[in-house]
Amino acid sequence: MKKLVIFLFVLGFAVTAFAQEVKKELPLKVGVSGIVYGTSYKAIEKDADGSYTAARIRPLFTFTDGNIEAVVKLEMDATFGQKASASGSDDTDALADKSSENVGLGGDKKSVEIANAYVKTKVDAVAGLTLTGGIAGYDFPLVWSDNAPLASANYSNDMVDFGIYYVKPSEGSNNKDKDDSQIYIADAKLKFGESSVRPAFFAFQCKEAAEVGQYKDSTGYIYGLSANIVLGTFGLDISGAYAKGKDKVGDAAATPVKPATKHSGYAFDFAPYIKIETIKITPFFTMVSGDDNTTDGKDTSFINATIDGGSVAGAGINNFRLYIIEDGGSFTSNNDVATSDNNSTGKYDNTNGYLAYGLSVGGEFGAITVKLQGAYVQAPKVASGADKDMGIEFDANVGYALTKTSTLYVEGAILKTGKYYENAGGDTQTAQYINVGMTYSI
Repeated sequence: MKKLVIFLFVLGFAVTAFAQEVKKELPLKVGVSGIVYGTSYKAIEKDADGSYTAARIRPLFTFTDGNIEAVVKLEMDATFGQKASASGSDDTDALADKSSENVGLGGDKKSVEIANAYVKTKVDAVAGLTLTGGIAGYDFPLVWSDNAPLASANYSNDMVDFGIYYVKPSEGSNNKDKDDSQIYIADAKLKFGESSVRPAFFAFQCKEAAEVGQYKDSTGYIYGLSANIVLGTFGLDISGAYAKGKDKVGDAAATPVKPATKHSGYAFDFAPYIKIETIKITPFFTMVSGDDNTTDGKDTSFINATIDGGSVAGAGINNFRLYIIEDGGSFTSNNDVATSDNNSTGKYDNTNGYLAYGLSVGGEFGAITVKLQGAYVQAPKVASGADKDMGIEFDANVGYALTKTSTLYVEGAILKTGKYYENAGGDTQTAQYINVGMTYSI
């Protein structure tokens, strides 16, 4: 019996050792990030208000062997409480809409989005060169920040990050090319110690029947420049963009009729700062060009000239700093809470442009983070007799680190609404919100 026990012990040790020898580590890295919060708000239109609770989770899967990466990032948004379906069923009906973000009893829902799905590989023959293809993110201040179907070649070393990109906003029919649009991007970041300068060039080509893109039967060009200059405790973040091109087709079905249009517009953001230990003080000035009449064949609104033509899903007119005016608060897809259906604060659909003078102060104090900011905002281009005053905004966010990967926060914003929002008619009120939630990232 003793020999049998020893034999089984030795056999088990040998099997375990062999299994460990042939075992391969699965080349998978897993991460997750998201937010859970509740908010109550008042929109800028008189008596428009509301409240809701929502959650977001973003699982991230990265398969890599050190030379190639295959990335899949999912996104699931849920607004608490069921919503009736388009068929007219009520909130308790079995046919209630489970494909929307609204979730009721039982928790069933079908909405899972793929935010990223791309492959990136190194090139052994050229150190620093990578090739990427799939649904990936691209970001350039003022011009555009979003996920998109793209292919790119990027080269990086200690002095420069250079990339060329091919982006496909619209395919239409696979058998035709008259409904296509594509964007070609060249982007270089030149590095000087802690400082950097980043020029970029965008060519937005649209066919005459393109489903996405404003430069019909033509090509629009966007020139961008962004820089971060660091001088000890002082620094400067500055970005600028100029867009120009033609829509040679127009839209006869629009009301009023949209004629062939010549686009030109600009935007810039100037933000010097000083850092004193863990405190950062940043005055800022943002300017976005606008137009008071976009139906006369000339359009100087930058939001109408940049990528995606001002679609809520795409172009960004700035660095998303102010919580209400620029929709920079902590939300899921239910963002821009302080606006109403009839009156937006202007992140994407304000073709009059705007300029903002403000100050931001942020700091870390142990487990606590604090951010305070405020700005006065105007619309620089309005119709004759209309008011330019968009208002004064104050924002605040206080966070407490529950762990290294989770933060409990309280955030609030208030916009003393200016008379600009009365231009379209109707009474307004002071826009505001309070948001309490938790963010996490593993």
